[in-house]
This record gives sequence, structure tokens and C-alpha cells, in this order.
Amino acid sequence: MRVASVEPGPGAGAGDVGPNEGVADELLREHLAFIFRSLRRFGVAQGLFDDAVQDVFVVALRRGVEFRGQSSYRTWLFGIAHNVAREYERKRRRALTFDVLDDAQRAAGPSPLDQVTSTEALRFVDEFLRQLSDEKRAVFIMADLEQIPVPEIARALGANLNTIYSRLRVSRQEFKTLMQQRFKDEP
Repeated sequence: MRVASVEPGPGAGAGDVGPNEGVADELLREHLAFIFRSLRRFGVAQGLFDDAVQDVFVVALRRGVEFRGQSSYRTWLFGIAHNVAREYERKRRRALTFDVLDDAQRAAGPSPLDQVTSTEALRFVDEFLRQLSDEKRAVFIMADLEQIPVPEIARALGANLNTIYSRLRVSRQEFKTLMQQRFKDEP
């Protein structure tokens, strides 16, 4: 996949120039896996990954001049991915379809046991993420899955630091409760 340069739209002034293709390619190479993981964790349907990833990078390239450096570029991209995923979720709800990832895409490991374990863990996390509100899901993904510092999450989401800590605490407790319920009978 290549991201082409974003050209100025109709009515743009002579000085309005979009990012060049080299910048776009570098942006794609550096952040593609992160954006892909984020969109998957937000529940974007498998068949829509390429379109959603492209949407994230198109928005980032168009709005690049708006990036003020108050958070890392990665966190800024996560916010864009979050908004894109929410839009895809709205469209999905309107269409009343849900495309579940199959085991072949979830499993990654050298042995069948590793594949089964990995697949089960991904199913569990995906199930948990679907149960969370959008606000708690974003915080949980950024903090616990992507290891982004909480102050940076607060800046990226435009929320109070204590609110983010509260959402993280509640989502972690919900995760722990779900784990205890699911695995209470296992040794």
C-alpha cells in the first residue's frame, strides 16, 4: 500500500501545497502497524482495514498542519484512528452487519499450542474491548496495550488527567473481573 501525496483541493491558494510523497511514505512505514493494531482493537471489520488505514493517513496528511506537538505524533495518529474507527462503527451499526476476524488472522505463533493460546487470548481481549464504552476502550488500548503514558493520553483525548486515570482504573477492574469469571474453574 502506498499513500499518494495530498494535493490542494479546489479553491486552494497558490501557496497551499500538500505533503510530498516521500513524507507520506515515511509516515506510512513508521506508523502502519500501530494504526492497523489500533483499528483492529477498536473493532473495525476485517474487510475494512485497508480503507480505514487509508482514511487515517489521508486525514493525518490533510490535517498535518494542525499538529501542534502537544503530544507525540503517534498519539495524535491514535486520536485520528479512534475517530475513524468510531465513524466505521456508526456505519456498521446502520448496516447491521458485523465481520468477525477468523482464527487464521488472529493466530500467530510457531507451534499449534502457541497458536491456540494466542488465538484464545486475542478472542478474550477482543471480547473485553467490545464490552467497554468508547471512552474506556480508547484509554485501555492506549495505556495497557500500546504503553502510552497517561498524561499523553489525556492530552490526545482532550480529557482531564484524573478522568483518564479513573477510566483506566475502572477498565482494568472490569478486565480483572472478566478474567476471574472466565477462568475461575481452570487450575
